[in-house]
Amino acid sequence: MERRGEQTGRGDINRQAQAVNTLIEERNAVEAEIAQEQEKLSNPPATPEDARERIDVAVSPLENAIRTEGHIPDIQGDGLTWWQRAASHISTKARSLAQAIASKTKALWQDRFGSKNSDHRQPRELRSPEPERQPDDDRGLEL
Repeated sequence: MERRGEQTGRGDINRQAQAVNTLIEERNAVEAEIAQEQEKLSNPPATPEDARERIDVAVSPLENAIRTEGHIPDIQGDGLTWWQRAASHISTKARSLAQAIASKTKALWQDRFGSKNSDHRQPRELRSPEPERQPDDDRGLEL
């Protein structure tokens, strides 16, 4: 029936299998190219010509950008200039440092002045155990 131009269920299955096989072959070819490129990138160049070729491939998009636009676009892709990126990094580090200092100050304050006992200057190991506190209200504040 397929020879006469009438499509059958078995013919549909064969066409689908053929399409799947074509896609698998394409995927295998792409994976082979990727593996070859990864192998090439993971090994140093074998000859000076290979090194020059790699440099030319890496530099050509930058050269084209300079020729067409007059400058190289932002490589980082975040839209920040170098000094904005540095300022952002410094502010992140400063915030982290401030939080660490605040946390250590809080721990020191609670260790020194947190208990109402007379032995507040002694290390915690030598102090008498504190009685369990019962909250006076739902907010957990001591009034």
